[in-house]
Amino acid sequence: MKFTSTNTIDTLFLRHIFANLALLPLLIHTRPKITILRVKNHFLRAVMFGLGMLCYINALKQLPLASVVAINFSIPLWVVL
Repeated sequence: MKFTSTNTIDTLFLRHIFANLALLPLLIHTRPKITILRVKNHFLRAVMFGLGMLCYINALKQLPLASVVAINFSIPLWVVL
């Protein structure tokens, strides 16, 4: 991904759009009642997640494609740990 010309913000935006489109049928089918008790904590978590994803995408853009593929294939191992 070293020579990509896409902007990091655009990549993050498209990633979230497609994730939300994938979850939309589930949300329409189940219609969950959502209550947010701690709005400040929820907002802080969302901001930290966004910043973390920006850093992750920027780091991957600096690496050669073989390293990016190896890192992404090793993600299930890190989730187990």
